Amino acid sequence: MVADEAHFRFLSSPGAVVNVRRANDDAGKPEIQLFGNRAGILSLANVLLWLLKNSWRREFLSFSELHFVHIDGTFSVMLHLADGEATGNDGLICENDDGEQYEWKLTDDDLRRVGLLFHHLACNPAHEYDRLRVSDHSAAGMHVRMIDARAWL
Repeated sequence: MVADEAHFRFLSSPGAVVNVRRANDDAGKPEIQLFGNRAGILSLANVLLWLLKNSWRREFLSFSELHFVHIDGTFSVMLHLADGEATGNDGLICENDDGEQYEWKLTDDDLRRVGLLFHHLACNPAHEYDRLRVSDHSAAGMHVRMIDARAWL
C-alpha cells in the first residue's frame, strides 16, 4: 500500500502553502486561522476529501502531516472524523493540553461539506475567505482565507 504521505503529495498543487496560527477574531474570541495561497486552499480541500474517502481506515489527520501546511508556534491541529449524523455545522473544535492541541471533530457529512467549501473558495477567488460555522460549543472559531486572491481577479 502506498503511504499516505505519497497521496498527500499527489493531491497537493505545486507551490501550495497554508499557514496555520492562533489569533482572536474581531470580538476577541479565539480562532484558528488557515491562511493560504490558492494552491494551498485547493490542496487542503483535496486532502479533506481524500480523508472522507479513506475514513474506513483512518479517522485522524494532523495538519502537521501535510508538507504544505506550516503551523506558527507550538500548538497542533488534529482533525478527527467522528461517528454520527450530520450536525449542520462545520464541526466542533475542542481545546486540549492547555491550548497546545486543538481537535476539530467532524462527521462524514460535515467533512464533505467543509471539503467542498474549501474547494469552492479555491475556485472562486472573488470570495476570498470564509469563517466556518463551527458549533457554538467550540473552543475556537475557524477562519479560512486565500491570501493571493487579488492575483487571480
